[in-house]
Amino acid sequence: MFKRFFALIIILSLFTTGCSVDLKKLFVKEKEAPVSNLSASALDFDGVAIHQKTEALLSSAKKSIFIEQSIFSDESLMNLVVQKAAAGVTQALIYSSPWTAGGFAAHTMSVLLTGKSVWKLAGIFNRDWQFTTTLSLDIPKTTDLPEDNILLATNANVKQQLIEQIAGSQKSVWAIVSQVTDQDIIQAFIDAANKGRDVRIILDPGIMPANWPETIEKLKASGIQLRYFKLPTNKPLELNVGIFDGGTFISSSSGWGYKSFVMNHELSLTAPAPEATLELIKHFDQDWQSSSTTP
Repeated sequence: MFKRFFALIIILSLFTTGCSVDLKKLFVKEKEAPVSNLSASALDFDGVAIHQKTEALLSSAKKSIFIEQSIFSDESLMNLVVQKAAAGVTQALIYSSPWTAGGFAAHTMSVLLTGKSVWKLAGIFNRDWQFTTTLSLDIPKTTDLPEDNILLATNANVKQQLIEQIAGSQKSVWAIVSQVTDQDIIQAFIDAANKGRDVRIILDPGIMPANWPETIEKLKASGIQLRYFKLPTNKPLELNVGIFDGGTFISSSSGWGYKSFVMNHELSLTAPAPEATLELIKHFDQDWQSSSTTP
């Protein structure tokens, strides 16, 4: 009886004090946000290393190879694909981002996925394959690959993922991206800065600010720190990445503009992966230090 009375006193006191209380939070334990075990070794930032890893993946394929990119002109990789086709490995190619000498020479990043997200990517590829050829690939309905908690998005959903991560960040929002011209993304950055978040953006000086001077001034006026990509090697920028609170990153296949989200067919991955993000931060910091405050 005493225990019941004590509990009743506690609950009544919450209401009689006039406090606003979320009872759900008192009795229902909130789910912890999923975390990916994506490792630092899954990321590569050097074109030579990316090319070597691509060769290794093509060479190791036993059943199927699906490739989606805009230009495929790298001779050694083409030879590998032809060899695998001759050996009976299923081939499916759709053109998206390039495998070219220039592509591998740019400042870019690759992410090696080995978990359930690979199966999900195969499903996305199959939809594109059906749209392109009207034929369907034999993709398994289920997979034994382990859950890696990596979220994939295409087209307008890429924008939605970016806005959610920017808006949900509590401390910092860092990005290195060719362009930021979509008005909703711009406003999300400004809102984050107005809330006191540490917002830093590295942009491609060949694209911005020449074509969007008003956007640059708008970002600066909100207190966002801007720098323009520059390396001693003069490599072009082919990297579009956002880093949120030092623990999650989004990598997308294009810059963050209207055409990317509405007119083009683009892809992004969202990785709540602390270890991999820490490795990415090291490279972002190097790029930040070497980049210029003026175009």
